[in-house]
Amino acid sequence: MGKNYQSILAGTIIGLTLSLSQPFYGWWFLVFLGLVLVFLATKLFSKGSGAFSLGYLVGLVYFLIDFKWLWAVYPLTNLGIENKILAFFFIFLTWVITAGAMAFAWGSAVWLFHQTDRRVSYSALLIFPSVFTLSEYVRSFFIALVWTGHQTPIGPFWTLGNLAYNFHGSFLFLKFASWFGIYGVVFLTVFLSVWLFVFLEKRRYKKLLFLVLGIFIFFYWPNFLRFDLFEDPRSNLNQKIEVAIIQTKTPSKPSYTSAEEVSIFKTQLELIDSIGKNSPQAKLIIFPEESNFFTRLAIFKKAPEASRYFADLFAKPVLILDNSQISEKGQFKARTIFLDSQKGILGSYDKYLITPGAEYVPLLFKKLDKTLGLNSPELQNIAEYQTGGERPPVINSEEGIRIMALVCADIFSPNLTKLGAAQPNLLVSQSSFAFGHGPKDLLAKDLAASKLRAAESGRYLIKSSNFGYSFVVSDTGKQIKTTSNFDPQILTASVVLKDGKTLYNKVGDAPILLASFAVLLVSLFWKSEVAKAQPF
Repeated sequence: MGKNYQSILAGTIIGLTLSLSQPFYGWWFLVFLGLVLVFLATKLFSKGSGAFSLGYLVGLVYFLIDFKWLWAVYPLTNLGIENKILAFFFIFLTWVITAGAMAFAWGSAVWLFHQTDRRVSYSALLIFPSVFTLSEYVRSFFIALVWTGHQTPIGPFWTLGNLAYNFHGSFLFLKFASWFGIYGVVFLTVFLSVWLFVFLEKRRYKKLLFLVLGIFIFFYWPNFLRFDLFEDPRSNLNQKIEVAIIQTKTPSKPSYTSAEEVSIFKTQLELIDSIGKNSPQAKLIIFPEESNFFTRLAIFKKAPEASRYFADLFAKPVLILDNSQISEKGQFKARTIFLDSQKGILGSYDKYLITPGAEYVPLLFKKLDKTLGLNSPELQNIAEYQTGGERPPVINSEEGIRIMALVCADIFSPNLTKLGAAQPNLLVSQSSFAFGHGPKDLLAKDLAASKLRAAESGRYLIKSSNFGYSFVVSDTGKQIKTTSNFDPQILTASVVLKDGKTLYNKVGDAPILLASFAVLLVSLFWKSEVAKAQPF
């Protein structure tokens, strides 16, 4: 009983410690303290089951806090669910099951720590980072697997909670991400943590002090002392353009009255008209997710007037991005439309990562609804979205803009934003946080993910938000401009169209993952051989 109590207490304290390093709280250095405490606790358990329980509890506390923003959507009236008890049940279930599934990866990682090197010797400098890196990669599949639905894409797309995001304020960590991605940052983080533990345990206090100072210098290395190791020389061949970001504050509802539709459209017209008057040099205009401006324009203006609207408003070609809810053959899609003000539509992108619970009902919910005999009409009548089925395309304009648009949860997937043969020179992210009235902790995670995606790709990233902050992030991951509130407004900025590839976009995640897998296999084989050599 005493051991169980100590395990629960240790897991809770370590989980809380690691939670305070999340982007919303900003105490990044607690990542290292939390991991050192994990290694210490691992040594204290004589059984692997105890190690798994410890890791699982640490992960459970961490992810319960990481996903607490889910409660911002209560009571789900914006999805058409009026039953508050049913809403509480579904949110609580989503919160607990999601955190529990994520925690399983951490429990497995700590169990493998215990199995491969319980003493936490110098060999753990490679073994532990490899194990945890692989567990984080596997964990990125879990949301799609647990909350699977019709046409849900399965893949390593959901990286929410990754420790790499907790270092989004460091230029050198972001630089490291441009070489090896977020899994490289995770590997480095665990490597440094093991090193700290080894020095602490062996009482090498002078070395420990130098390592701690080195970590702080590494984190606070100034942006202006940048260097271009592994940089593609073509990345210097770039040009600047002016962009105008439209931010709105439209509440999320299942449907709007005619008066509400008119009011929303009027606000959007005022915003885009102000760009024509005050920022005529803008080459790119971005609406946020679910803005539906093109749809409303076609409804409220006569066809000839609507077709000439942008050509009359802007003397020179302007690329305009709008995101609308599209219904085709009874199926809903979130579609970003790329429109040249002079030439018309250049292309479109149907959102690839649809959000479980918000844009489709997971099969688990449907099964529970039927098993429990609820047969909820609200749940059965929710309009479900379909995945676009295709990854974000690159759209070219005659102004030299090659653009890739990410919608909502796409921003959390480095797998989607990794540049392919078709190279964008600018990234755009469209989001709407109206479902939770702009939950601050989710906004902090979104900013952290945006900075990592910009650094990994070596591209400027523009964020247009509804009920959230809009901002611009540079190719190094530095936030260079942002709005100060959620009010409807225009954010203008100069951005650089970048060419060339970062090292990460040349090699991707494969090298760090394959190396980690090789280290794990060797360590397990070596342990097996040592066990065979032991006399009975």
